[in-house]
Amino acid sequence: KAEKCYNIDEKDGKRRKSKGEEKEMRVLAIDYGDAHTGIAISDLTGTLAGFSTTIHSRKAEVVLEELCKIVEQYKVEELVMGFPRNMDGSEGPRADLYREFADKVEEATYHAMEYALERIKARIHAPKETKKD
Repeated sequence: KAEKCYNIDEKDGKRRKSKGEEKEMRVLAIDYGDAHTGIAISDLTGTLAGFSTTIHSRKAEVVLEELCKIVEQYKVEELVMGFPRNMDGSEGPRADLYREFADKVEEATYHAMEYALERIKARIHAPKETKKD
């Protein structure tokens, strides 16, 4: 498991580097899909996306193989994957599929997986309503 070099601020929930720990790290974010898996890799601060790509395959084995190459190439230290939850907090219909895939990624890369709520991502990227006068 990758060593954590940040703390979560209890007030705002944001990452903060631990005192005395100025270790650089890259975070790989995974948006797992049936036919396409989105990948974003952070810069060395672990906060801004510096590289993104898409793995075009319906086969989990192919996606895993490509992820392993990317983790090694970019020296990724942390993995995060979107996890499907409903607005009421219950698990979405694809939760088991995502969990199984995350287990395979952890085994293949020797990195622990963290989950991020997909509904937050969807809300951020939803088109804004425009008012017409």
